[in-house]
Amino acid sequence: MHRFASAAAKRRRSRSNWSSSQPGKRFAAFSACPQFRTGGTTGNLQAILLGGAAGGFVTPEDLDLRLSIEDAREFGTTLGSGVVLAIDDTVDIGRLLMVIAAFMRDESCGQCVPCRVGTVRQEEAVARLLSGRTRGSVQDELQLIAEIGQVMRDASICGLGQTASSAIESAIDKLGAFTT
Repeated sequence: MHRFASAAAKRRRSRSNWSSSQPGKRFAAFSACPQFRTGGTTGNLQAILLGGAAGGFVTPEDLDLRLSIEDAREFGTTLGSGVVLAIDDTVDIGRLLMVIAAFMRDESCGQCVPCRVGTVRQEEAVARLLSGRTRGSVQDELQLIAEIGQVMRDASICGLGQTASSAIESAIDKLGAFTT
């Protein structure tokens, strides 16, 4: 047992380029990565999704954002699961949001009503926005998504329900999804 513990300690010590006497001080901005300066994609960079399906979007103008928990929080996004998804202009953001909404609906365990019902209603609202057959105006649907998101954040038992609307609301707020 001790032999394995010492091997793990050796591996940790060998990663000295990641260690620091001041934790959290070795973070780079997107702009430090050549892939993001050039778009890192086949088309023109349209957006970056940070933190996966429960994360938030940033725009190409935000490439100076340092990838630290504190800077992401101050900016109003999250690093979440650590996903950094570069999205070029060949991707339909609305369809991507539909995939995220369906994923959140599928991942809901169904234990609490706000998440079980909220993820379904969120997916339905995104589907109506994509089809152009809204109940009322586009603004009414966007308001409904915001209200559903707030209820899920306030009343869901777990983190999935509390973040199930994050990426969708972020795309609406920061990218203008469904408003153009």
